[in-house]
Amino acid sequence: MLRLEAGEAGGQNFYSLFPVPCSLFPIPYSLFPLLTKTFVVQLVKAAEVRGGKLSVTQGVVDTGRGFAEVEATLNDLVKSGYVNIDNDPDTGVVVYAFPELELSANPELKRWV
Repeated sequence: MLRLEAGEAGGQNFYSLFPVPCSLFPIPYSLFPLLTKTFVVQLVKAAEVRGGKLSVTQGVVDTGRGFAEVEATLNDLVKSGYVNIDNDPDTGVVVYAFPELELSANPELKRWV
């Protein structure tokens, strides 16, 4: 999971992604939600390419982020109801299913909704 250090530099509040004083590598609070949204969009696009399903490893490969960060973000999406957890029937690998993307990727499923 990503650890953030909060601090103040030059009279402004910052998050730092590195374990050093915040004034060396500051990220303004106003940019942090943008970075998070961009990451989630990367995960959704990675799932879209795969028919609406994504494993943690696939998310790591497509985003360049670490396993813990990808898994934590996908679990947050599960908690908020946007994603379901499933297992691949052939390999048993845990996959995160994006129902809306699965419907658009497989028109056969639309008949049952």
